[in-house]
Amino acid sequence: MIYVPGSTYSNVSKSTTINTTMKSGTYEIIDTNQTEIIRLDIDGFFPLNKVSGTISDGITTRVHWIADLIKRGDIYEGEVEPRWNFKYHLLEISFPQTDIIDIRFKSHLFQIIKKYRRISDTFRSVEFEFDHEEGTVPITEFDTSTHSDRPFHLKNEILTIRDVYERAGYSVKISNNDLVKFPEGGKGPTWNNTELHDVMQDYWSRYKLEPQWAVWLFFAKKHKDSGLKGIMFDSDDSIQRQGAAVFSESIKNVKPPTDGEADAWERRLNFFVAVHEIGHAFNLEHSWNKDGGNPWRELINNSEARSFMNYPWKVNGRYEKFFKSFEYRFLDSELAFIRHAPEEYVRMGGMAWYDNHGFSVPEKGHKPDLGFRIFTDQVDNEFEFLEPVMLEMELKNVSNRPMVLADQVSLEKVDGEHILSCRNVTTIVKRIGGHVKQYQNYYHECYEAESIVMEPNTSLRGSVFVAASKQGWLISDPGDYIIQSAIHLEDDDILSNKLFLRVLPPNNHDEELIAQDFFSNDIGRIMAFDGSRSEHLSGGNGILEYVVDKFRTLRVNHHAKVALAMPKRTESNYINFDKRQVKKNCSHVEDAVKELNDALTADRDKARRTLGSTDYKYYCEVIADLTK
Repeated sequence: MIYVPGSTYSNVSKSTTINTTMKSGTYEIIDTNQTEIIRLDIDGFFPLNKVSGTISDGITTRVHWIADLIKRGDIYEGEVEPRWNFKYHLLEISFPQTDIIDIRFKSHLFQIIKKYRRISDTFRSVEFEFDHEEGTVPITEFDTSTHSDRPFHLKNEILTIRDVYERAGYSVKISNNDLVKFPEGGKGPTWNNTELHDVMQDYWSRYKLEPQWAVWLFFAKKHKDSGLKGIMFDSDDSIQRQGAAVFSESIKNVKPPTDGEADAWERRLNFFVAVHEIGHAFNLEHSWNKDGGNPWRELINNSEARSFMNYPWKVNGRYEKFFKSFEYRFLDSELAFIRHAPEEYVRMGGMAWYDNHGFSVPEKGHKPDLGFRIFTDQVDNEFEFLEPVMLEMELKNVSNRPMVLADQVSLEKVDGEHILSCRNVTTIVKRIGGHVKQYQNYYHECYEAESIVMEPNTSLRGSVFVAASKQGWLISDPGDYIIQSAIHLEDDDILSNKLFLRVLPPNNHDEELIAQDFFSNDIGRIMAFDGSRSEHLSGGNGILEYVVDKFRTLRVNHHAKVALAMPKRTESNYINFDKRQVKKNCSHVEDAVKELNDALTADRDKARRTLGSTDYKYYCEVIADLTK
């Protein structure tokens, strides 16, 4: 059963006139104290033969379900998808009179008939406001007959942004177009995301920090990232997916000079990008990037999709092949999401956005000769509560020839072996249902890169303590997480796989209590630096000592022991700020060896999996060096 917090059906507006030639639309239950909405999807534009329902017993609790339908005579039959745990698993829909439906719900034990009245011939309502920068022309429509790269059966029409989203099942209201002027007639800036957010607050008539069915689209000239053609920029605060922008000069720069219909080509891409970025505001992901993000239904990546949510240049044959078979619509799976997913998943400002959402054209090439992956050594990527997550990285030469990496990857040298560093790796962490967070290392270094040769099928390995970074803990609460990294080379970025992991709930109240102190900046710093003897972090060390003593069977015990033992292996300097003196901490090598041995060898497999193979090997080498 899916429970979605929030008010009931703020988005369902009853139509004063309803198209009686079709049956699809929004229905409400008749003669009951319960609030219940049905969305029937069997005719009209792009019918999906689905029905979904949302039931409310009060202000804060809603139950959601969805079923695929098959027509049998004058009725429709369907089976509710099992994942929703709705108490009924079968249904039949009949049509006793115009704009009235009866649904017979069946379970293994009993059945019930409910009656619903149609209140709208759309599924939801939304408002778009279009503003533009001085010197730009907003492109909100496109004449499909003006470019020859088109399906032969495509209707010749002037297609508007309103048309696209009305055919997706929405009632669309368009607000007046305002002009964003600049002092003394200046041509305006190249924009960054912060500036876009600021101008949205100043110019959008409906701006407010709460979820609402409204999108602000800004037509501008150019983003500071010159390759960016459009962006849904509103993804950094608690209320996301409300603002997007299109950059006309950037689009003009990729217009092919040999295209005999260049003006239509440019206008078409402006229109396409506008619809694409608004699609992100509905929480639609890119066509090739469907396997992460929201957990509503399983979706399949499709880099060849003819959808507004794809990049035309990503398909085989690029723009020409894409538009020759593009019907100016969303995929059925995308329509299902924006029509039938729970309100909070779709509504602007509801569920957080999770992924890179800028519409850009690649300025650089790709490196198919190198593969980059991330993983953990933990079984099924399942972590105990309190267990820090260690991320393993691998950069592999997948070609059949040696490759010289000169100033391209950050390496550390440990006992003569090159280890991949996280210095030029960007890592993004998102808890499902939460906000995107970027891992930020606790320190930055100035270093001279070293050239190395990678033979075919050889790899560079490294690790990242990804659980915490300088802005706090990224992985702490129980739940499901997505992690993805990109390694930045001299002339390209290589994206890793998406890694899905789960943090289990606490086993008892003791774990819940210590979590309040454990998930602190002090503990994060101590673990990131392999321990500390700073007086300012002595409280954190006290927490780790408590963890070692109290939670002896948990995996976090190994991490705590290592963090307490590692600083003891050498002398260290510290500053006594009260006396303005530099003092020394003496080494305690025997204690360090004993405690590290206990952490690493009492249960070798458990220690290796939780500490990660890279760090486990390093700690074993530390013990070997100390005992020479």
